[in-house]
Amino acid sequence: MKAINALLILLVTPFFMYSQSQSGKVIYEYQINDATYLKEQRINKNPKLAKTVQTINNSLRNAQSKIKFELEFNNNASRYSMQPVLELEGDRTTAYAVIFLNGNRVYYSSVRDNIKLTQVDMFGDNFIIKEKGNSFKWKTTTVTKKIGNYTCYKATAVISTTNSKGVFNKEVTAWFAPQIPFNFGPKGYGGLPGLILELEEGTLRYFASNVVIKSKENLEIKAPTNGKIVSVDEFDQINQNLNNNRKKQK
Repeated sequence: MKAINALLILLVTPFFMYSQSQSGKVIYEYQINDATYLKEQRINKNPKLAKTVQTINNSLRNAQSKIKFELEFNNNASRYSMQPVLELEGDRTTAYAVIFLNGNRVYYSSVRDNIKLTQVDMFGDNFIIKEKGNSFKWKTTTVTKKIGNYTCYKATAVISTTNSKGVFNKEVTAWFAPQIPFNFGPKGYGGLPGLILELEEGTLRYFASNVVIKSKENLEIKAPTNGKIVSVDEFDQINQNLNNNRKKQK
């Protein structure tokens, strides 16, 4: 009980200390650890699948220095997207990495409207997936580590995704900084009492390499508008129909 009370005090205090904060920008980079995949028995027993996974991981690893993401936010909303990549044309390795990282997606969250929008480019057709905000069921802990000048706390959540092959669960780990009182993070993740400075999702680790907090400037965060608005279920059905059509064409 004492540990929980101490954590609550630590989480609440920075919101008063940084009450003047208006907005900010964070640059995220990523690292890959293919050991997680290669340890899975289903991959070890399938040489063709193992080779495919290795090719994907090599593309991601080789593009690490070229691909960065930017999160812009104010007290109400955030927008996360990949920064423009120079000389992408003809660079097949980086192009593959962009696809695997969902680099063509734009993630937008609004606290006031309690919504999350994800703009997706699917084979030339644009969609905006609309869903409720703060849908993550985080388990916060008292485990801490320093990220730059910030003391960050560990939180975990289990994310369920559904496709034509069934329902899949994955555990996501976030490290959030109560000193930065904005409940946003990379890839649309958020809902924690502090900005997410590091995110572990599968074999990928997204980490903040530059954090700028602006106390006197309120950035305008625009929601994505390029695409047909669909629900999560509608988008899953569209994706499944496309996959079925591609199978029939083979």
